[in-house]
Amino acid sequence: MKDAAHNKQTPSIGCGCSSCKCSATKKPNFVFILVDDQDKSYNSSHPRYQPALHKYLRTQGTEFDNHYVTTPVCCPSRTNILFGKYSHNTNMTDVFPPAGGYTKWLAAGLNHGPYLPKYLQDAGYNTYYAGKFLVEYALYNYRPVPEGWTDFDAAIHPWVFRYEYPVFARNGGQPTLYAGQYHTDVVASKARAQIQSAKKAGKPFYIQVAPIGCHDACYVDEDFNGYLTPPLPAPRHAKLYAEVNLPLRPNHNEEDVSDKPAWLQAVPRLDAANVTYLNEYYRERLRSLRAVDELVEAVVKELEAVGELDNTYIIYTGDNGYHLGAHRLGAGKETPYQEDIQVPFLIRGPGIQAGKVSTTPTAHEDILPTILSLAGMSLPSDLDGQPLPLPLSNSKEAKAVQYEQPKHKFEQHLTEYWGTLDDQLTHNEFTRISNFTWKAVSVHTPEQNYKYVVWCSGEREFYDRSVDQFELVNSAKSADPRLLDRLDALLSALAHAKAGQLTNPWPTIHPDNSVTSFAQALNPKHDDFYRQLPKFKFLSCLDHYDTENELSPFYHSSQQRQQLEAAAAAAPPLDFAKLRQQRLLQYKEAVADGWARQEKLGQPEYTVNFKAAESAPGVNFKAAESAPGVNFNVKPGTVLAGVEAHAVPLPAAEFERFRRYKADMVDEAKYYRLKSMA
Repeated sequence: MKDAAHNKQTPSIGCGCSSCKCSATKKPNFVFILVDDQDKSYNSSHPRYQPALHKYLRTQGTEFDNHYVTTPVCCPSRTNILFGKYSHNTNMTDVFPPAGGYTKWLAAGLNHGPYLPKYLQDAGYNTYYAGKFLVEYALYNYRPVPEGWTDFDAAIHPWVFRYEYPVFARNGGQPTLYAGQYHTDVVASKARAQIQSAKKAGKPFYIQVAPIGCHDACYVDEDFNGYLTPPLPAPRHAKLYAEVNLPLRPNHNEEDVSDKPAWLQAVPRLDAANVTYLNEYYRERLRSLRAVDELVEAVVKELEAVGELDNTYIIYTGDNGYHLGAHRLGAGKETPYQEDIQVPFLIRGPGIQAGKVSTTPTAHEDILPTILSLAGMSLPSDLDGQPLPLPLSNSKEAKAVQYEQPKHKFEQHLTEYWGTLDDQLTHNEFTRISNFTWKAVSVHTPEQNYKYVVWCSGEREFYDRSVDQFELVNSAKSADPRLLDRLDALLSALAHAKAGQLTNPWPTIHPDNSVTSFAQALNPKHDDFYRQLPKFKFLSCLDHYDTENELSPFYHSSQQRQQLEAAAAAAPPLDFAKLRQQRLLQYKEAVADGWARQEKLGQPEYTVNFKAAESAPGVNFKAAESAPGVNFNVKPGTVLAGVEAHAVPLPAAEFERFRRYKADMVDEAKYYRLKSMA
């Protein structure tokens, strides 16, 4: 989408428009490193485990110590980042269709944007992507590629989490296997080459680098059942940290969960085998992150080599947090607890204070407006976040940055999740909990640190994290009702909010602007108002977002609420087993439709650029030339990565497996369609 407002320049950007005052000559570049499943809670980004991250980003930039995701699972979270919006505004709420995955991206038109790469391209940037995009970006739907990328080189499902078997497709070209290479190393090599390509192109650039560490490894059998194991480290890191054990936080294997929701009360305590497994699991996560750390160093050194380090913002974060033994749980994500929603976030670049730690609470929807503002662009009006309160130095570089500071205080943030919990206890042994839908609001001020959770079951949790940071005591039944009334109202205001309502929800609650902060809301004169407000409520435990299923007094009138509640009461109870089967069928239909679309698109064009291959240091040109049918699918002038010398076409046997998979999907989907029509 081209919009003059999106292309507005400021003194930090340079010349080229008659209405701009130009005091600098170059737009800044961006490298955004997005890691998979990295926790904040268990110290995985400690200098011992990630020395390069510490050396090049933490000591040279600013760390936001209270940074949160908006939905603690990968596909929705990655979408939140790229669109600067909450999941309830993108309606990307799952990893697989129909509620998520790349199939949902295509069906919802999200691949057209407007989103981060297209905004930046409209402002004159080249944009690059290397690594994992979405879990369900697969052989049956990888074309068309998402719009807005100058060079899009993404991993392909179901090999996305095969550390030792990396499969990529570049710009919709031929799926390629990097035989004998380690996945994170492949991404690092591609990222270095993209930096070289960007430098040669002579335009400002944005590069998103997405390694799979420290996500589980995932293997798919002949019947396309998936099996998870702990992350697989690079062979050179396989013996690191043998003496390290999982940090035992006070909520580890919590003894008394009688105050927790019923689903958690039903979870047995971890036994010795579970604890042993989680210790080794933790070590494997740390080992897999060591290659990610080497990637960070490679990116920094490549930027330095091409002369762009001082003009580049480097951002490092994860798509969601991760729990390991918290509250009796095994290994996983998807809960509202701190382990799952808090992630590392570090940024360095022109004007950013070095060695600074910010305790301001921030979230993933703030990343896009931060990048656009640093690029000197006016912000689209429909974003849910606002620019981070970056601490700028007194340097010459900082004074050249015309950065749009946030308009509203960072006091509250919403987290939300729909679906099921999959929790790993031992090797491929899972606890699956259905009806796992919730919304939570957190309040962070100098005086308060609260978390309030509403479950689709009607259960509620409240934690005063200023005295209970490990969320051991659920005080929802004993806390001051005045406080809970206000937290519920705040959650109700945020539940369906859009754009500015999410950064400043108080006009939604108090249209007369009599309240502009949580502290003001606590004034006793508002007690009657908050007490009489209907409470936020889920009508059913749906596995997707539906505004009419999540009742809020600020979005549903009393009459609407009564009608919706009456209809829900009259409806038969949801058959969750049947609902799951329906979802599985919808997934199979999506796969079948994806295959049909690929057939209509025909074979991808194969455009081998051997001149580009020759120009990349370390590329074995003869090896690349001798690989029959290898498709680098690049534009003229692109620098190919050294790892391309190891590229071979995806083996025919893998295509054959998918051919049979396709036939099975089509036949089953057709059978159930006919059966439902009978």
